[in-house]
Amino acid sequence: MDSEEEVRSSMHRILETDSEEFKARLQQLESKYLEIESTYDLHPQLQITDEDRMDLVCYTKKLMGHIKDSFASVATQMNTLKIMEKMFDNAIEAAKESEKN
Repeated sequence: MDSEEEVRSSMHRILETDSEEFKARLQQLESKYLEIESTYDLHPQLQITDEDRMDLVCYTKKLMGHIKDSFASVATQMNTLKIMEKMFDNAIEAAKESEKN
């Protein structure tokens, strides 16, 4: 049973690490976006050209794409780990059944 708990705790550590890494990346992207946004807010006297606006729109689209990709990646990893955990549970049950027979 010790090995079962080790595998479970290992899976949960991976989930926590991925979750923390994801939160850090998301925070980094968000702060970069806020930095750019505040540049425009703090300096309304700046002559903002259409090109500047397009750059901001393009950057925002890229940022949102990265955020969506990050969410998708974490969701995929979590689903994979849940599947692995279910397979692990099934293997344990099969081993217990096999011992009974």
